[in-house]
Amino acid sequence: MESCCPCCGRPPRHVHSHYMRRLTDLPWQGRIVEIQLHARRFRCANPQCPRRIFTERFPETVQPKA
Repeated sequence: MESCCPCCGRPPRHVHSHYMRRLTDLPWQGRIVEIQLHARRFRCANPQCPRRIFTERFPETVQPKA
């Protein structure tokens, strides 16, 4: 696990769940462009952290909330 909590910076201990994230782009030569990413949600290991669950980031691929 390489992701850390965005609030407290602690690495997670447990995977909470998984989901498929779909990224779309403008058509290329008349074809639909879609990238599918398998993202994980984690539980924060810090009991004092206000964020209980967070999703791994893909900074090389896509900006958050893009």
